[in-house]
Amino acid sequence: EAERRWKDGLTGLPLVDAAMRELKAIGYIGNLARQFVASYLVEDRAVDWRVGADWFEATLLDYDPHSNWGQWARTAGVVP
Repeated sequence: EAERRWKDGLTGLPLVDAAMRELKAIGYIGNLARQFVASYLVEDRAVDWRVGADWFEATLLDYDPHSNWGQWARTAGVVP
């Protein structure tokens, strides 16, 4: 449920929702938005970080495997 609401931009947090709706609509969000939506998913909703990394991989038009997976792993605290 938390994963679906996050992907659809229906978390109830206006900033997260706006960013996720923008991502879904145009395939892009800025770097700061990527960081705060990742942080929300991992830290506030306790969803596995790989779920978010997979979603970004499937959705971002400017997807880059190194920056995407690296940033998600860093957000989750699994790399230094």
